[in-house]
Amino acid sequence: MINSIEIESLFERYDYKLNFNSKKMVIISGPNGYGKTTILNVIRDILDDDLFHLSSIIFKKITIETDDRVKLVIEKNESGFFINSFKLYVPATINSDDRKNILFVLKSEDINELRIKHKKYFIPQQVLNERYLSIKGLDAYTDDVLLRINVQLLGQPAMKVVEDVLRFYTKIGNSIYCSADRLYHYYPINGGGQRKNSAYTEVINTLPERMSELFGYYNSRYTQMSNNLDFTFVSQLNYEIKNSSIDENDYSEEDYNSDIMLISNRLDRLASFGFLSRDELTKTIEFNSQYSVVFKIFANNYLQKLDVLEKLADKLSLFKKIIDSKLTNKEIIIKNDKRIDNIIQVKDRNIVIPLANLSSGEKEIIVMYYNLIFESNYNLIALVDEPELSSHISWQYEALDDFEKIMEVNNSLRQMIICTHSPQIINNRWDEVIDLCEQAEKNKND
Repeated sequence: MINSIEIESLFERYDYKLNFNSKKMVIISGPNGYGKTTILNVIRDILDDDLFHLSSIIFKKITIETDDRVKLVIEKNESGFFINSFKLYVPATINSDDRKNILFVLKSEDINELRIKHKKYFIPQQVLNERYLSIKGLDAYTDDVLLRINVQLLGQPAMKVVEDVLRFYTKIGNSIYCSADRLYHYYPINGGGQRKNSAYTEVINTLPERMSELFGYYNSRYTQMSNNLDFTFVSQLNYEIKNSSIDENDYSEEDYNSDIMLISNRLDRLASFGFLSRDELTKTIEFNSQYSVVFKIFANNYLQKLDVLEKLADKLSLFKKIIDSKLTNKEIIIKNDKRIDNIIQVKDRNIVIPLANLSSGEKEIIVMYYNLIFESNYNLIALVDEPELSSHISWQYEALDDFEKIMEVNNSLRQMIICTHSPQIINNRWDEVIDLCEQAEKNKND
């Protein structure tokens, strides 16, 4: 998690010291123009390997520290762009060719400095053939253009700063960014099995396909687990018998019935989302104490298989509960279905409403909560800009409580940083708010 971030001379105007104190939820507020969104962009650029974009933001110095006191110091001055006191050369332009090689052109003053300082001659245009730069001994990689350019230019002298940056990435994780323009994004267009192009499209229309991919992933994991447990059933039985770890008193008929009830309840819940179906055979198998070991292995294996889908079921249940509470006279239906059009539907009674026909406010909440609940992997910091957009006041009052519930269910989210100027979003948590206006006024008076 992020413990603090200090920014000196943001827009050549503001000095901010934001102490998050490793809180899981951070609220930043302030008037328009004070840099709320820019601060989120700074954090996103640092966490998501986009130091080239960060170099275009106006600031003097940024110091960001993790909860275990690992720091990254980024500076800009008339001499250049520095990370942990090491100067990085920033190209004037970056393009790519048809083979995905990265082409960059250095500024003339950088070429002259490199020629003199490092006693080498660098032509203005360089080509990087490798897509990623991996650092030996660190479980991380970077796709950052700026770092890769400098490693190609300087070789070993630049490796130390790259290792520092990757070590920081490894400690703090990546980000998921719910920007203020979250309803529209560029998405890849697939053709012939390869991504050939992208299109600026409405995010709400991409959700069924994205959910289909998510369902496919969990279906595959469930099948793999089932196959593994079925394949090892005999060896599990042999092991238990050989070690005499179970006798008829270790696993009773009462234990078996309790497990079967738990299995049935889980199956009912999963079936409501189109996963599996309620297995009536589990009710008709009568317990036999002579073979209690078999019944115990059967029940334990069944519960293990269902565990694979439980995490997704928790997310689906929370998503439906939150969205249904905000839709007036409508409900969202989510179902694991072969037809992508049937996976996510909004219904008013029995009438299906196309996702594209929903109001802007309804689209906002569906997209934002979908991203926070489902679009995540291990070790993430969520950045949420203006969650109040197009939202009814009653929805705004509920937002922070909703976010806390999401963090309980989606344990990939280590921290949420929310920028808002809505008093309804903040509600009764003003003592938790970092107010940029207060800091700016205090610094002005000092």
